[in-house]
Amino acid sequence: MIMRRTIVPLLMTLLCIFLFHSDVNGQSNSVAEVTTLRDQVQHLQKTVEQLQQTILQMQQESTSRDQELKQQVNAVQQQQAEALAVRVESPLDKALDELGIPDTQPDRSAPWTQPLGGGAQLRLIDISADVLFYAGGSSKRDEAISTLQGGAHDPNQRGFTLAQAEFSFSGAIDPYFTGETHLIASLDPEEGETVFELEEAFLTSTALPYGLQLEVGHFFTEFGIMNPQHPHAWDWVDQPVINSRLFGGDGMRQTGFRTSWLAPTPWFSEFHFGMQNADGETMPSFLGGEIGSHGHGEEQAEEEEGHGHAEDIEGDGIAGRPIVDQDVRGFGDFVYLARWKNSFNLTDELTGVFGLSGLYGPNATGRDGDTWIYGLDMKWRWTPASSFRGYPFLTWQTEIMKRDYHAARFTQEAEDG
Repeated sequence: MIMRRTIVPLLMTLLCIFLFHSDVNGQSNSVAEVTTLRDQVQHLQKTVEQLQQTILQMQQESTSRDQELKQQVNAVQQQQAEALAVRVESPLDKALDELGIPDTQPDRSAPWTQPLGGGAQLRLIDISADVLFYAGGSSKRDEAISTLQGGAHDPNQRGFTLAQAEFSFSGAIDPYFTGETHLIASLDPEEGETVFELEEAFLTSTALPYGLQLEVGHFFTEFGIMNPQHPHAWDWVDQPVINSRLFGGDGMRQTGFRTSWLAPTPWFSEFHFGMQNADGETMPSFLGGEIGSHGHGEEQAEEEEGHGHAEDIEGDGIAGRPIVDQDVRGFGDFVYLARWKNSFNLTDELTGVFGLSGLYGPNATGRDGDTWIYGLDMKWRWTPASSFRGYPFLTWQTEIMKRDYHAARFTQEAEDG
């Protein structure tokens, strides 16, 4: 009994000790697990923070790259807009586009048009040369051929003819004007000597508002289709007889100005107004021509103004009328041009150009003489849709001209005999 009573408490004590020890071990294990979980949570928090910082940094870098890319795109667009603002398409370019003629502008990516930095750009002058050379025969002698071929650049003899060698220089002077110069070299068919002449030299505006354009200098008068063109741009070899009679063998050209206005219409519509000197051999319908061998100068002009008597009259003018030397006294001593030109596409393959032209100025018969010239021109151009760079094509061109030559009155005594 005593042993039993001793063993039981001992067993109870051992059981309590065991339970206590088990509880302590459990608590120790729980604390270790909590510590481990806390460390893992802290590590995960640090990882999340690092990921958040990385994402934020990537977002900032992406935003910065987007802004830089946007700035670059804006800069390129601004440069293109400035380039387009400087390079205003002229009415002639628009007319060429309407006719389907390929663009002849130089490649802007070429080395001679590259930017130099600081807003500067290297732009060299455009230089070109063309030669007109003919070969042929005729049943007429050279003397008759030179009379029949009234154009200064027509084939005017049997065998070979060097009609002209033209040298052209053009380029931008500043953002507002371009300049052109055309020099001609030819051979005298009779003497064989080389002849040089300044055909054109003028400035053209490029940045006037409201569709306006100004041309100042020495240039061809923009009457009709053919007169403003250089011989190498003609669709034929000979100059039409009417042009030779009204405007001379070299075409009508003089020093002055010409302004044009491109109307805001759905089709190409352009108005021209010009004012040029009326004298010189390139103005045969006005004050052009040579003075007679006896010289009808200011005294002759005063006599004709009063319808007086004139002696020793030479038949140097039109219809045998004398040529009177006249100087500029007012605005009535110039030649004035008015022209209206229109172009439109009748179909995708057919383009039409229509124009009305008028000239007015004094003539060489005296202060009371004046000349009116009227013109109507039309040109059709058919270019098939399968054409390559504008070829092949078919062109029909017609010009109608009329001249009213009002001679001043004069009297002449019949020769005694």
